[in-house]
Amino acid sequence: MNVTICPIFHHATLPIMKFVYVDRDEGVAMTLDQLGRGNRATVTKISGEGGIRRRLMDMGIIKGTTVEMVKSAPMGDPIDYLVRGYHLSLRKSEALLVEVEPC
Repeated sequence: MNVTICPIFHHATLPIMKFVYVDRDEGVAMTLDQLGRGNRATVTKISGEGGIRRRLMDMGIIKGTTVEMVKSAPMGDPIDYLVRGYHLSLRKSEALLVEVEPC
C-alpha cells in the first residue's frame, strides 16, 4: 500500500493542522493534484470535513464540474486551475481532497 500523508492547515485565529491519509493504490480514483498541465477532468467526489469541504464547494468545485490544470508555482504549490471560466489557485493539500475522472 502506497500512502501519502498530507497536512491541511485550517484558517483560524490559531492554526490547527490535521493530516489526511490517502491510499494511492492502483484501484483508487485520481485526485485533482495528479492532473497534468493542460489536462481536464470532471469532479466526481469532494472529501474532507466541514469547513474545508464547504470552502471548496463555495469556490465552484462540485460534482460534475469540469476543471483544467493551467499551471503551478515553481515549487509546485499552489496550483492554478480553470474552473467555470475563472482561475482558482489551490494548495496541493486541498487539491488532494477532490477526486476527478479524466475527460
